[in-house]
Amino acid sequence: MGTCTCSGGKAACGGACVDAASFQTDRANCGTCGNACPTNQICSAGKCGAGSGSCSGSVTVNPNPLGCELAWGANGNSGSRSSYLDFITTWVGDENNGGLNGDCGDCALVRTLASSNAKVGYYAYFIGFQANRQGGFGDCNTDMDGQNLCTGGAQWIKSNRATIIQMYANYARMTHEANPNKGVLWLLEGDFIQYTRSSQSSPLSLTEAGQLTNDIICAIKSNQPTAWVAMDHSAWNSNEETTGFWNAMPLSVMDFIWTTGTGSANGFITTGTTASSYNGATAKYSYLYGLTGKRILVDTSFGASQQADSWSDQSASTLNQRISEGIFAINVTDPPSDSTYQSRINGLGTLNSTCN
Repeated sequence: MGTCTCSGGKAACGGACVDAASFQTDRANCGTCGNACPTNQICSAGKCGAGSGSCSGSVTVNPNPLGCELAWGANGNSGSRSSYLDFITTWVGDENNGGLNGDCGDCALVRTLASSNAKVGYYAYFIGFQANRQGGFGDCNTDMDGQNLCTGGAQWIKSNRATIIQMYANYARMTHEANPNKGVLWLLEGDFIQYTRSSQSSPLSLTEAGQLTNDIICAIKSNQPTAWVAMDHSAWNSNEETTGFWNAMPLSVMDFIWTTGTGSANGFITTGTTASSYNGATAKYSYLYGLTGKRILVDTSFGASQQADSWSDQSASTLNQRISEGIFAINVTDPPSDSTYQSRINGLGTLNSTCN
């Protein structure tokens, strides 16, 4: 029609034809041609925003993000779960490039639960998902070719550290845009301690692991002020590993911790653990609570390691004992049935406060 245009869906920018999708992440042309982001910001979903966040200012830490009653959750918002549960969990971080292209798959759940009593809980596994997607490092329990998260995960982190922080910052920003008024629980990187182990080709030091955790939490909280963030405790740690790991973690900016465990092992995290076990001194909820000063969310795991519900079927006196050991929330990731789960919870009556 007598006018020069770019073909193939590309856009004219700076005298060249560029892929229009690049405006989603190009700092020099963010959202539109010529819109450059400040040097301390990234371009994500066509908008300039904080790249890493900062904890240099005041950080709000909430030790009771779900109130003072023992909170109950499940994974996935099937049926009418949000009508009787305190939180619904979902996995995040598996989007292409960790969502830096503007994809926030689970922001839909945040919007869906905006008007309900239930909050959203993110199992944030950006490192695990992206190290597998981009580097071929699968989960240690399923990827048996010798190149997995237990061997190459730490080196992948070192090579992609800035991008990891950007992924968290961006996803938190998109989550905040989806609902700026309601908090989200962030359960960070299950088995994070594996990146410090000697099986790694280039392991993180505990100091490096702690600083990375600090930067991730800062990225989240600076972009989503209503976020509550926890790091994972791996129940298989030795006594020395447990103490060293948590001493290195940035507890001053962390709201709570999370782990996988049972409710029926007399306060030990896993069934079969006793005081004479290799980790018998530290593999207890009460030890974690005393060591960190942070209350604990417990789940029943996923996949091959998924456990049966050993929480809602316990007596009120047993649950009160777990509350005294630091437990404030239970995520039965796959309840036997919603009707059974709901009736068990309702039948417990009034339990002790988790805020004492």
